[in-house]
Amino acid sequence: TGSLSVNGTLKVLAPRVFTISFLSSTPVGGSTVTGLIRLTGKAPAGGCIVNIAVGHSGVTAPATVTVDAGLDAATFSATLPVVLVDTVVPWKASLNGAFKTYTMTIKPATVLAVTFSPSSAAGGAPMTGKVTLTGQAPDGGTSVSLVSALPGVAAVPVTVLVPAGATNVSFPVTTVPVFSDTNVNITATSGAISKVGTVRVLAPVVSVFVLSASTMQGGKTLSGRVNISGTAPAGGVVVTLYSSNSSVSPPMTIVVPEGTKTVGFSIPTSAVTVSTSVTL
Repeated sequence: TGSLSVNGTLKVLAPRVFTISFLSSTPVGGSTVTGLIRLTGKAPAGGCIVNIAVGHSGVTAPATVTVDAGLDAATFSATLPVVLVDTVVPWKASLNGAFKTYTMTIKPATVLAVTFSPSSAAGGAPMTGKVTLTGQAPDGGTSVSLVSALPGVAAVPVTVLVPAGATNVSFPVTTVPVFSDTNVNITATSGAISKVGTVRVLAPVVSVFVLSASTMQGGKTLSGRVNISGTAPAGGVVVTLYSSNSSVSPPMTIVVPEGTKTVGFSIPTSAVTVSTSVTL
């Protein structure tokens, strides 16, 4: 000002790494994760090359990540190794003599869900269960224990093994005939993690009712047959019969024998003076 001048110095900094991060700090082994590099400012012309170092030989990740000119962030992908136990992996991102670190814990695969196909079936019919893991099973596979809340209704194997590199395994569910619809919880456990799935075992219902003829001379005997949807449980299944007209007189009840799905029976008819429609 006037004849007086003073000088000052402004230092303009090149970008440095502000953070290195991942969506999850505890991803599952065998998965591919996305990392994010953020800078303290925008990259100049030509971009910035950030050096990446990872402290585990089983992790596949790029050695460098380029942040394009005019941007202050960039993403990269890394593939994690399958692990047997929690595995801590340190990361380091450096640029222009400064660095930031990040600590990741890789988790072994554990039970994600236990499902069934079909989810409901008549007692005595086979069903198939499936255990799904959160990631790939390691070398030697992942052992999963199974427990049925009602093994007398729906039985499952004590354990199943998810093969190495696989994410799921199927197992048989053996059901027995029941008198009423029954829900059964099946628990799958690996390590400290348990998941519960539910199967519904159905009591049998009438699925087929057929007669030997749709037209018959009154006074003759008609034959009938009833099929049920599943195998009859101990003691058999009692089926009640009704007639809309006394000229056709089926037994009030019939029994589908234990372990079977069908029963036949006779239905006497009476002579009539005019043709008569009867509903059974």
